[in-house]
Amino acid sequence: MRRTTITIEDGLFTALRQRAARENRSLKDLLNALLREALAPRKAARYRCDWRVVKGRGLQPGVNLQDREALWDRMEGR
Repeated sequence: MRRTTITIEDGLFTALRQRAARENRSLKDLLNALLREALAPRKAARYRCDWRVVKGRGLQPGVNLQDREALWDRMEGR
C-alpha cells in the first residue's frame, strides 16, 4: 500500500467524512472502496428493444425486424 497526499474540495471532503461516519468506516477504507468501484471495468448493458405496434401502420416492404444492422441502415437513410 502506498501513501500520498491529495487535494480534495472542501464540500466533497465534508460529504466523504459524513458518509464514512454514517457507514462506520474509516475515511481511508471508504476512499479505497469508492476508487475501486470507479475504476472497475464495466460490463456493457445488453441491448434490448421493446417493440410497440401502432394501430393502422404496418411494416414497410423489405423490412426485417430480425436484422438490426439493416434496420439501423434504413433508419439512417443508407
